[in-house]
Amino acid sequence: TLDNPRPKLRQQLMQRRQTAAGYVQMLQRASLMTEGPRLCGNDWIFQQDNTTVHNACRTRDFFQKNSITFLDHPAYFPDPNPIENLWG
Repeated sequence: TLDNPRPKLRQQLMQRRQTAAGYVQMLQRASLMTEGPRLCGNDWIFQQDNTTVHNACRTRDFFQKNSITFLDHPAYFPDPNPIENLWG
């Protein structure tokens, strides 16, 4: 909008167990291919954790076909957001 030059992506709600196909559909609904570069510039990198749906072939194919760079974590990478541990 004109009032907010950097609007946020719409939150996507999950109502059942996530599958790779459902995750890819959610990414498409979020307009990741257009909104990522628009909000963060052309050098943006998508970050996700190592859950099964994030590492599925279908998900990786989606990123590759759409030229989306994602931060690749090692298999047992610690939580990249350690602040969450302070609330537990």
